[in-house]
Amino acid sequence: MSPTRTVQSRRAYRTADYNYLLINYGQKKAAACASDLGRTVGSLKYFINAHPELKKRGRA
Repeated sequence: MSPTRTVQSRRAYRTADYNYLLINYGQKKAAACASDLGRTVGSLKYFINAHPELKKRGRA
């Protein structure tokens, strides 16, 4: 008999998470944003790489 998992290890990013990153990721560091969203930095970086419009742009 296989053990059942009671804790879900993955949580999908939601529209609210996307909007939070769209507003805040340009000014905050990845670790701070990940902490605010309750995610790991690696998960956040993976999500941002999948959504190029969220990437930080250099200052002019």
